[in-house]
Amino acid sequence: ITAIAEDGIGIKAILLEFSKDGGKTWSKISENTSPKKNKQNRWQSNFLWNTKSLPPGDYSIKLTVENKGNLKRILEQKYILDRAPPSIPKLPKVSDPKSGGSLEISWKPSPEKDIAGYFVYRSQKPDKDYIKISSLVSETSFIDLKLKNNVKYYYLITAVDNAGNE
Repeated sequence: ITAIAEDGIGIKAILLEFSKDGGKTWSKISENTSPKKNKQNRWQSNFLWNTKSLPPGDYSIKLTVENKGNLKRILEQKYILDRAPPSIPKLPKVSDPKSGGSLEISWKPSPEKDIAGYFVYRSQKPDKDYIKISSLVSETSFIDLKLKNNVKYYYLITAVDNAGNE
């Protein structure tokens, strides 16, 4: 997390905290009492928030900036910690457009509301050696090009949510 504060006097400290209970109690993530001046009247602090030990759920993040005149400004932001992968897309279907060297793969969209897209994987074996063949696909279909005729291909579709869970 990068925090940039602008002030004509100077920044004394930048504090980053989180809350699991809607802001009733706060836990310190990190505090920088000597932020670096990166431009005229601008100070920057970089923070690392290790969330591995936290349970999934809704969090509040609070950034408090205090200038050298002891004036404090506070910014609060909501954050959702999501580690659950979305469900696998249902009913994948492969069709041959009869154009030679390509197949179209389509599927039903995943029911989750936070879907960022889908990845398509291909193998020549039914249960292993799948290779990702697509970038993140926002539609529910994909055309696989440059295939060899008379070769059997197997496909696997995965959904990716906005938190990057696949």
